[in-house]
Amino acid sequence: MKNKINIALFVEDGFCSNYLLSKINTLGKKTNIFLLVSNDSFKKKFTKIYKKKSFWIKNTKNNEKKILQVINTKKNLYAFSLQYRWKISKKIINSFDYFFNFHFGDIPKYRGHYPIIYSLLNKEKFVTGTIHNINNKLDNGKIYKKIFIKNNIKTNYEIEKIMSNLTPSDLQAFKLSNFQTFKLSNVQHFKI
Repeated sequence: MKNKINIALFVEDGFCSNYLLSKINTLGKKTNIFLLVSNDSFKKKFTKIYKKKSFWIKNTKNNEKKILQVINTKKNLYAFSLQYRWKISKKIINSFDYFFNFHFGDIPKYRGHYPIIYSLLNKEKFVTGTIHNINNKLDNGKIYKKIFIKNNIKTNYEIEKIMSNLTPSDLQAFKLSNFQTFKLSNVQHFKI
């Protein structure tokens, strides 16, 4: 199929990735999830829902060579990282046309692990999720969108659940035409 978008998912089990699973078959005929890098439990859920052929690589920190072998067989490459816990190498990042991450924190203020907890401890007015382009620095790529949730919720668990139900719908909105004309420009804001 001409202009087919090939998508790689780098995911861990979690609210965000599980919600994406519920929407995965709505991506359309011009998209193909050709690579899944995940843990065993997410792979089982994924294969029950997504019936097209895709290559699976177990989520470890020593899998760069395997991933690059699979990536080098495709063109028109896009990747999404959802709750993925390993740093992704520069070689892998540079193999994709675009590589997006959803981060449960306000970048650049809260990079790295546990950003929701820091937002709660610092009594921020809003807890923020950020969709950004991945580069070779941790949580440092160009920002595409920020999602703000009023900080009146008491637990990390509740905030992740609410934010996860919003984020994959944003990722799902990337239809083929959006991919081909996509430019990282002004930050879009969404508040609830």
